[in-house]
Amino acid sequence: MNRSAMSPALGPIAYGLLFVIGLPLVLASWALLLDRSIRWPVPHLPVVALAAVLCGGLLMLKGMLDLRIHGHGLPMNAFPPETLVTRGSYGWFAHPIYVGAMCVSFGSALWFRSSAGLYIVTPLLACMILSLLLGHEIPATAARFGAALQRHQPVFSLPAPSDEDVGWLKRLAMLVRVFLPWLLAVALVDHARGVDRLGLAPYLFVLVILLTARTGRALLRAVLIGTVATALGLYLDLILPALMPRLMGAPWSAAATGLLAVIIGFNARGIWQWMQRATERIANSRHDWLFAHGRFRVINHSVYSALAGAIGVGIVGSVMAHPVAALVIEAGVLVGAATFAQASWGSRSLLRPFGYWGGVLGGSAGIAIAHFAFDIALARIALAVALGATFIQAAGRLRCLAQGCCHGVPAKNADAGIRVWQPQSRVVLLSHLEGVPLLDTQLYSIVFNLALGPLLWSLWLGGAMSEWMIVGMYFILTGIERFAEDAYRGETQTKMLRGLRENQWIALGALGMGLIIAALPGTAPAHDVGSINVAWVAAVLAGGALSAFAMSMDFPGSSRRFSRLSG
Repeated sequence: MNRSAMSPALGPIAYGLLFVIGLPLVLASWALLLDRSIRWPVPHLPVVALAAVLCGGLLMLKGMLDLRIHGHGLPMNAFPPETLVTRGSYGWFAHPIYVGAMCVSFGSALWFRSSAGLYIVTPLLACMILSLLLGHEIPATAARFGAALQRHQPVFSLPAPSDEDVGWLKRLAMLVRVFLPWLLAVALVDHARGVDRLGLAPYLFVLVILLTARTGRALLRAVLIGTVATALGLYLDLILPALMPRLMGAPWSAAATGLLAVIIGFNARGIWQWMQRATERIANSRHDWLFAHGRFRVINHSVYSALAGAIGVGIVGSVMAHPVAALVIEAGVLVGAATFAQASWGSRSLLRPFGYWGGVLGGSAGIAIAHFAFDIALARIALAVALGATFIQAAGRLRCLAQGCCHGVPAKNADAGIRVWQPQSRVVLLSHLEGVPLLDTQLYSIVFNLALGPLLWSLWLGGAMSEWMIVGMYFILTGIERFAEDAYRGETQTKMLRGLRENQWIALGALGMGLIIAALPGTAPAHDVGSINVAWVAAVLAGGALSAFAMSMDFPGSSRRFSRLSG
C-alpha cells in the first residue's frame, strides 16, 4: 500500500484504537486502582456475568456490521454512515453498540468481582454515553438525516407522541426499558449494604399505566413518568441513608421514598413548567440602581451573587474549620474566572465576563495558597471546595439568568424554552434573541448541581469514599454534565473547535482530571467541622459582599477592562 492510500486510513484506525482499546484500557486500569481502597460486596453470578459479556459483545459486533453493510459507514462519530440504518440491530435499539458496551462492562465487573467496576465505572460509563448522545451524536444525526430519523422507531426507543395504537411488543419493551436497569441498580445497592429494602408497591402504579397505555402519546407519558420515578427513587435510595440514617432505618422507609418518587414522577411535567416560568421571570427581572451621579451601578442580581458567595464561604469555611481560608479561595475563584473569560472572549461589549472553568483554575491557585498559608491539608481543602461548589454554582446560575449569560440556543418547541425581553440582558443586547424561546440551560445546570451536591455529601458522611475520590467524582460528573449542557449554549462568543464547542473540550479535560484525582491515595475523611461563631458569620458576610461587588456592581461609564458588566 502506497503512502497516499495509507493516509486516509490512518484516521479511522487511530479513532478505532482510541475507543476500542484505549478507552477500555483506561477504565479497566482505573477500576483496578480504585479496587485497592473500595471493597464493596460483589455478588457471585458467573453465569449472569458470562451471558452479559457474550450478549453485549455480539450486540456490539452486530451493530458495527449493520453500520458498515447497511449504512456504508464506520461505528465512529468522525466517520458516520452515509445513510440512516434502520435494519438489523438498529430495528431494535437506537444505539445497539452502546447498549452492548454497557452489558460488557457490567458483565466484566461481575466476572472479575470488581467493586469499582460494578458500582462506579459501569454507572459512569452509562453517564458518559448519555452525555455523548445528548451533547453530540443526537444533534449531529438529526442534522444529517432530518425527517428520516424522526420516522425511525426502533422497538426499544421512546414511542412517538401520536394517537396511533401501540402493540404489546412496544409496551413490553418500554416496561423493560424503565424497570430492568432500576431493578438491577437497586438490587446491587442493597447487596452492597447488606440489606433488603426493595419497595416495589408504589411503582405498581407506573406498571399499570405502562401496560394499559393504548396510544403512542399515552405510552410516552407513561415512560417519562416511570423514568423520572425510578431514577429519583434510586437517587433517594443512594443519598438518604447517609444524610438521614435514623429515618431511613425504619422498615417503611423504602416504600415511603418510592411513593415520593412516584408522586414526583406523575407531576414532573407540571413541576418543570413551573420552574421554567420562575426562571423566565428571573431572566426578565433585571433592575439597576445608580449612585455617584451614575458612575457606580448596583444590579439587582447582586442578591444572587451575594447568596452564591455566602454559601461558598459558609460551607467551605465550615468543612475546613477555617473561614478566612475560604475567603482566600473565593478571591482566587473570582480572579481566575474573570481573567480566563477576559482572555477567551473579552471585548468592548464584554468588559467583565466570567468563565466557570477559569474559576476552577483560580480556585486551584487559592487552594494552594490556603494550604501553605494556613497549614490545612490539601485533601481537606479540596473536599471542602467540592462539597460547596455545587451549591455555589446553583445559586450563581440565578445571576446568570438575570444577566442573560450562559443562555441556550433557540428551542424547536416553544414550550421547551423561556423568552427574554429585558433590554439589558445579554440575550437581547449581544445575541439579539429578544422574545425567542430559548432552551433553559441555566435551569439544567441548577437542577444538576442541586442533585450532585447531596450525592457528594452522602458519600462524605457515609464514609464510602476517600476525600480525593469525592473530589474526583465532582470533576468527573461535572465534566460529563457540562459536555451535554454546553452543546446547547447559544451565546454569540462561543467558539467551535473540530465539531465541538470549546467548553465541551474543557469538560472532557475536567473528566480526565477527575479520573486522575479520584485514583490518588487517601483515607476516609473525618466528619468534624468548624463551629458557627462570630468569625464564621463575618467571613460569610464578607464572602457575599465580595461576590456581589465582583459580579453585580460596576462602573457603567467606563470603557476599561474589568470595569463594566454588559448592559
